[in-house]
Amino acid sequence: MPQPPLLLADRVVGLHAVAGSMGLGTVWTETDVREDSWFLHRGFMPAGIMIEAGQADLFLISYLGVDALNQGRRRLPAAGLRADLPRQPASAGRDPSLRHPRGQPRAPGEVRLFFFHYDCTSDGRPALTVRQGQAGFFTEEELNESAGVLWTPEGQTIKADARLDPPAVTCTRRQLSADDVRAFSEGDLFACFGPGFEAGQAHVRTPAIQNGKMLLVERVLEFDPRVVPGAAAICGRSRPSGPTTGSLPPFQERSLHAWHADVRGLSTDDGHLSGRPGLHLGP
Repeated sequence: MPQPPLLLADRVVGLHAVAGSMGLGTVWTETDVREDSWFLHRGFMPAGIMIEAGQADLFLISYLGVDALNQGRRRLPAAGLRADLPRQPASAGRDPSLRHPRGQPRAPGEVRLFFFHYDCTSDGRPALTVRQGQAGFFTEEELNESAGVLWTPEGQTIKADARLDPPAVTCTRRQLSADDVRAFSEGDLFACFGPGFEAGQAHVRTPAIQNGKMLLVERVLEFDPRVVPGAAAICGRSRPSGPTTGSLPPFQERSLHAWHADVRGLSTDDGHLSGRPGLHLGP
């Protein structure tokens, strides 16, 4: 499991597994959501943080004995999962969120796969469900020789008569500096996107990406606000504001939605963006 501040599981409150068995197991953990929790975004726990707080699957697989088999020679990148938000995310002041990760390892040859799912509750009510979780233990060589994410926009079926609303405001900037991105994280549309976004100066609660330790985008090197079939509204490249080695949790899952809404002028009327209950993330 990661070290603080990325260690999000505060305590283990239950464990049902046989140590070293490499069989099926269950672990229950709690994560406290406090007023001063560093990961809160406008008072709420981001969905990416909620997903990552289920990191006790790493504790479970270690208890089941995988470390004795891998002996430090393999890493565990997540391969995919399906997440559903049945209600608004957990907010500050709520009771600790209770998680129920369940998992079972399998070993096709030398590569060991780990399948898991879990449920998260806040104040005793469902807040997140994760299903079809998959992760595998791979060597550096195996990771370097892999094909990576097997998805391209060109390979998707595009609806011919899709509704494509034009932007309410056309952004003239094609690159965004670190200061621009920081301004956006602080809810300052005009400072980030420039002419055409003057109305944003009167905003009270503009959609924005997370700031502080959660600001993981440093700058946008290439930016295209056009909306055309087969292309994203934002085709940007960014540099992470931290080490480039290792892997980052999905903390910025909400960022693209906020970028998309704001850069097209959809929030110049002082609207705000919030998570929609029933949101589905994943394949």
